[in-house]
Amino acid sequence: MAATAQVYRSSRAKLLIAFFGSAVFTVGGAFMIADDTVSRFSAWTVASFFGVCTIVFAATILRPFRLVADEAGFTLSGGTRLRPKTIPWTDVERFFVYKAPGRFSTGRFVGYNLTENSELHSTLSLISRPFGANAGLPGNFECDPDTLAAELNELRAEYSHTTS
Repeated sequence: MAATAQVYRSSRAKLLIAFFGSAVFTVGGAFMIADDTVSRFSAWTVASFFGVCTIVFAATILRPFRLVADEAGFTLSGGTRLRPKTIPWTDVERFFVYKAPGRFSTGRFVGYNLTENSELHSTLSLISRPFGANAGLPGNFECDPDTLAAELNELRAEYSHTTS
């Protein structure tokens, strides 16, 4: 019996908040550029960084991330991804809520570690593993990270036995 795919989407409300926040800082950076009392380097850094963030959030609002979980694994598409990427359930050890390291980091997202024998390991995934996760999902889905991690672990447990 074929199971129905679970579909998760980016929250446009969360993306709009991030978009407007970035836009405000971009405008602030533009005012800093015009202010002779502010370092040119600092002003351009602020305006450029938040300008790029504004563009990325705009693109993600127009083309939200979509996560589809089915018997084969999970597929992430949309957002800033040019092509969908599918990760088989058998390549994932577990999903968990991950807080990025750093004193000022407040973001929580779903991280996952790949199994030792996964062919998906890259240099970046091996470097990032000691920091807690081989990879992660975008942190702007409609459901909270705790719920998403729990549901993905349930699906992984269910489907990894049927695809082995």
